[in-house]
Amino acid sequence: AAGTNKRILLFFFAPTSERSQALEKNLRSPEVAPILEKSYVLTRLNFLENTKVAYSLGVFKAGVINVYDNQGNALFQITDRLTATELAEKLKVE
Repeated sequence: AAGTNKRILLFFFAPTSERSQALEKNLRSPEVAPILEKSYVLTRLNFLENTKVAYSLGVFKAGVINVYDNQGNALFQITDRLTATELAEKLKVE
């Protein structure tokens, strides 16, 4: 991400989680996908296989997004269930 000047979006998912599936759908939506493509490096991490990493980053359930700047500094976390439009608003980079 440092070389691209893009933010890092770390998506903690679980294959069986309804919350993860809804978020995955929103990430591919026409409202969100162009923002991700332009401004983010998207990384998916299986919460169930990486709980120690998740816990160390303040994530305690699947369906959570952590956002970092291009140097890896934490910017914010998204834990709420958001519509695609709400997610797009949160992810917009000025």
